[in-house]
Order: sequence, then C-alpha cells, then structure tokens
Amino acid sequence: MWRPGRSLATLALAWGSLTAVPAPVAAHAGGPWGVELGGYESRDRKIYFRIHEAGESGSPPRAYYFTLGDPGAREPIRARSLEDPDTTFAASWDPPAWRMLCARLVPLQTAEGYELCTTIRAAPGPAGEAGAVYRLQVDLVSGDRRAKRDLRGSCHSLVAARGVYEIPGRAERLVILTYSGRGCTCEDIEEVVLLE
Repeated sequence: MWRPGRSLATLALAWGSLTAVPAPVAAHAGGPWGVELGGYESRDRKIYFRIHEAGESGSPPRAYYFTLGDPGAREPIRARSLEDPDTTFAASWDPPAWRMLCARLVPLQTAEGYELCTTIRAAPGPAGEAGAVYRLQVDLVSGDRRAKRDLRGSCHSLVAARGVYEIPGRAERLVILTYSGRGCTCEDIEEVVLLE
C-alpha cells in the first residue's frame, strides 16, 4: 500500500545515499607494479622505463633511467621531467615529454638465446609483521655480466625473470624480475635490473 509520507522519506534516504560524497579515508595505496620499457637513447647512453602502479592509488606512471657505463648506474634515477606534475588528469598517464622521448628511443629486444643463472637466498623477515615476509637476496649472472638485488618479498619467496633484453650495440643486458612484494595482499612487483 502506497503512503505518501513514508515513500517520500524512503526516496529521500535512497537519494541521499546515492549522492553522498564519502569522506576522505586512508585507502590502500598498494597494487601490483608493472614495468613499461621505453627504450635506449644511444646519444646519452640511457635506458628509459616507467613503473605503473596498478593499485587503487590512481597514481600515474613514474619515469626512470639507467646511464650505461656509469659506475653508479646500478640504481635507476627518477626522471621527473618526463612526468606530468598534475596527477588529476588522464593526460598524466601519457605526458608529452614521455611521448616525445619515446619517438626517438630504440626499442629493446628480447634476447632470443641467453643463459641466466639465478641464485635466491630467502630468509624470514622481521618478527611481528603481518603475513609471511621474506628477505630475498637475488644474484643474477649471464655470461660475464652480473647483478645483485636485495628485495622484500611477501606471501612466498618466489622470484622470476620476466625477460632478458638486449641493448643495441651494448654488452649490458636488462632483466625484469617479478616477485610478490606487497605485504599481506600478495601482489606482484616488477623491477628492472641492469646486468653489467
């Protein structure tokens, strides 16, 4: 049976719940990280790539590079000039500076034949953390090229190589590692490693 007073109150309550703006909360800002290889710039001897955080944060990709032949090249350097500082627009995911750079980069090719030896030493992480946490020491060797990484894994101690990439005209190789590295959510992380 239809009652005007009660139906209007129910309609107002339903409309209010649909149009209410939620208060800001501390949402989970994690998520899987994926690597997008930009390519190689022979003039500057740099390899460019971006890290995409595919979680709930809504953050645009972050740009990085390695400088080949530089003793400090083992750690990537953040290239903020290739990012859009305004993270509120969709254009931040494909800024003009990144597009212009990619137009002149030489793409990296997956090595067709390679030997990659991986040694992983896993140890339990600090006590008191939620879920299974591991300290992972990863040694990579390919021919006379090598790299070492210390990672923090979660859920399991598996580390995999997504691919080995050749750098045109160079002896170095690039490897993308995948591991579970996000606390109790067990989300995949990809990391770029330079084999020198």
